[in-house]
Formats: sequence, structure tokens, C-alpha cells
Amino acid sequence: MAKIGRIFEASIEEAGDYIFTPSGVIILMESGDFQIYSESARHNLLRRTCMRYAWDQLVDGVKVDELNIRIRDITADLRRRLDSENEWTTDEILKTWYEQNPRQLFFLRRYSSSPSHTNMPPL
Repeated sequence: MAKIGRIFEASIEEAGDYIFTPSGVIILMESGDFQIYSESARHNLLRRTCMRYAWDQLVDGVKVDELNIRIRDITADLRRRLDSENEWTTDEILKTWYEQNPRQLFFLRRYSSSPSHTNMPPL
């Protein structure tokens, strides 16, 4: 299985707004493949943006369709919270990140509480 390399929180700032709102979590594998966990309305925008720009550009922030998009590397934060190799799974990553701020990360709730996601394979 592919090993997780980095984890990012994606944020989007609407035109005329000054607050970046968390809109997704991106899990980047060491192989270069990635998975996006986001609001369904933002998923395609984030996927298209990740395909178009380099990760370093996204960390600095880019403008797409009058929206400002940036990602923040949260790998170190999650490593401190999930110190066991057994906990370093997609399920645990999404659940742990959701629990630290459920109000803003509402789109991750389904990964935290849904029994259907407990059988996701570890990465």
C-alpha cells in the first residue's frame, strides 16, 4: 500500500472576504497520488486546483475562479496527535483532525462517526 507523505488542510477565501475557511483535507502519498476529503461542492474545484499547481505554489496560495485557495501542511500536527504507526490511517487522520475543530471542519463529520467508513484500508 502507498505510504502517506504529507497531509494538508485546504482553505478557500471567497471574493471580498478576508477569512480563509477550511474546505478540505488532502492526503498526499509518497507516490505522488492524493485523496481529497471536502465538502462535495468544493471537491472538484480542489481536485482541479491540485492538478494544475505545484504543492509549493498551493502553500503560497493561488487564485482560481475569483477564489483564493491555499493549503497548509498539517502533517506535524497530526504526527504529534497520532504517535502510533497503527493510528496513521486515513480514518484516524480524518477523525482526529475533525475532533480538533468540528465546527469549521463539519465536512469531515461523516468520517468521524459513520460506521461505513470503519472498514477503509490503512494507507
